[in-house]
Amino acid sequence: MVFCAAYGCTNRQTKGCGLSFFSFPKDSARKKTWTVFCRRDDFVPTKNHRLCSAHFSADQLARDPQKLEEHGYAGARIRLLADAFPDIPLPLQHVQDENQNGAINKTKRRGAYEKRQRANVSTLK
Repeated sequence: MVFCAAYGCTNRQTKGCGLSFFSFPKDSARKKTWTVFCRRDDFVPTKNHRLCSAHFSADQLARDPQKLEEHGYAGARIRLLADAFPDIPLPLQHVQDENQNGAINKTKRRGAYEKRQRANVSTLK
């Protein structure tokens, strides 16, 4: 199964997903651009890493999927231009909103761990 290498992207290749997945380029300058776009620490792409078509705008594509569909080629492969680079970042969904002071709101821990910590604090007094 193929997954998108971009940080925070949960797209994966399944039958009928409607996405295309592109290998990282062999050119070192373009590969560096794609790697920086992925926003992952110490990430070194291999031949198995892919980026999904959700990160590329229509002007980066050699074949426009809407035109292909209009002409009866609904299942045709989408291809990138020779110098294409990812230009549509997905928003980070797990980053929480910052409050007015600039501090990040932290979620409160609940469950057995929190109760155990509370019990340890009360026994120390």
